[in-house]
Amino acid sequence: MFEEFDGRLDNVKTRVRVSNDGLCYWAAPFVFKTSCHINVQDFPYDKQMCTLKFGSWLFHSKQLDLFQKRNNAPVAQDSVDNGEWEISTIKIEKNIIRYDCCPDDLYPDITFVINLRRRSLFYTYNLVIPNFIIALLAFFSFHIPVECGERLSFVITVLLSMTVFLLLVAESIPPTSEAVPVIGLFFTSSIIEVALALIATGISLKVYYSYLYGKGLSPGLRKFLFYRVAPLLRLDTDHQNNHCTSKWRVGNPLEFVKKFTKKAKRDGDLSIYNVNAENNGRDDGETPTSLQINELNLLSLNTLSESTQGTMPESRKRKRNPLSAELEVIASAVKDHTEFEKRAAECRIAAAIVDRAFMVMLIFVFFASAVIILHLPSMRKL
Repeated sequence: MFEEFDGRLDNVKTRVRVSNDGLCYWAAPFVFKTSCHINVQDFPYDKQMCTLKFGSWLFHSKQLDLFQKRNNAPVAQDSVDNGEWEISTIKIEKNIIRYDCCPDDLYPDITFVINLRRRSLFYTYNLVIPNFIIALLAFFSFHIPVECGERLSFVITVLLSMTVFLLLVAESIPPTSEAVPVIGLFFTSSIIEVALALIATGISLKVYYSYLYGKGLSPGLRKFLFYRVAPLLRLDTDHQNNHCTSKWRVGNPLEFVKKFTKKAKRDGDLSIYNVNAENNGRDDGETPTSLQINELNLLSLNTLSESTQGTMPESRKRKRNPLSAELEVIASAVKDHTEFEKRAAECRIAAAIVDRAFMVMLIFVFFASAVIILHLPSMRKL
């Protein structure tokens, strides 16, 4: 046997059966040890081909000729099954080689081509499926509310767990630099996608807390998210125009105003609803009409200062009591709080849109890459 590393056939002591027509039959049981080139490009869904070549180095075809009885060799039914490899077919080929040293002589050989298929069940259940589940956990983080505070640390934990898992299973991957295995491509793509999910989480947090810094969303970003991305993802953004009566509500801006007026009424029997009571005894002798009183009582706090200055006479402006200044401060605070609440609700909806967009995009990329990479062995045969 060519490329045999252990043992010699001439050391086997068995009898040879000789027939009267000159046919010799020698049945010598022997265990051959040889080497085969392994291509791990499709690991763990690979198929390998190993050749066993039998011939003579000394005798040419005129002295020793070899014949093949069949083209395919059967696999013994009582052979012990291997847990990692499965023999699919065994082909028998006869080759006649002419060497440069002896151009007039032909040297025959019989070659057994053994086709092996790797059993991938172990690698699928212990390498592929756990890595698949860990990667999906990172995409599940987009369902966690932004207010949770542990969302960023959750994605980082998933990334670290995938890295530790890759270190544990590195021993199961064949250490070679001839080609990158399929499972190596799958692990690398999963880590990259989880890292992109971490970056997407940071972008979502930036959008959500943008109302705390500056004036919230820019006009271009607002138009792109609410009028381009949201309809594409079938998200309802009606809450942006009614932020005080929806689940995106931050708080009631008049709560602290009511508390302030109740306290003022207890201390001095004054409130924003009886502010006109002190003006009944004015020096000019004019009595305010019921229309003016209703205007002062029902006027919105957001435009209280401007409307009061436009509807009251000059004498009243000059004699305005200190409570009016306090009401102007309250009106300004209410206006600022309303704008702050509007920006917060808008940023919260924008963050939800960004979460949904990144989740759909990353899940699609993950499944597409997983299907393509894991089907590369079968695609190469086409």
